[in-house]
Amino acid sequence: RSVHRDVSPHNLFVTYGGEIKLLDFGIAKAAVNSTHTEDGVLKGKVRYMAPEQALQTDFDRRVDIYAFGVILWELLARRSLYTGPVAAILTRIVNEEVPPVRGVRPDVSPKLEAIALKACRRDRAERYATAEAMRLDLEAYVRERNDGISERDVAQVMNQLFADIRDD
Repeated sequence: RSVHRDVSPHNLFVTYGGEIKLLDFGIAKAAVNSTHTEDGVLKGKVRYMAPEQALQTDFDRRVDIYAFGVILWELLARRSLYTGPVAAILTRIVNEEVPPVRGVRPDVSPKLEAIALKACRRDRAERYATAEAMRLDLEAYVRERNDGISERDVAQVMNQLFADIRDD
């Protein structure tokens, strides 16, 4: 299976069908087509890098799960998790656990916070093993809430928002 290595909000898209798609496999494709990686060059957006990616050690698909965890954290907190100079961000990623979302937004669901925090644990063995496992927890949370929002509802909003510029 492929590792994307550049999961970030910039690469997530909501389709007119109401689905969320991860696009831009530029880094993954470059890695496959390259015989070597230049030493000292980090590939991806630093704010969403897993510790093992930032340290340039062996990594697997769990770097993408970490990035999804950071994105979820930011969606819940309504702010960036990491800001400042690149060196400071890398130091925090490598040395600190991601703080609880409820420290920023006390009204966030503890269950949703737990999903985000599990996804972005520093120790990859403590993260979700697969994106599927994270998806199942998110879907269980949504079902438990039972607020009736469906993919069809999201599609309807997308089609209304972009009706004047959508190509059919």
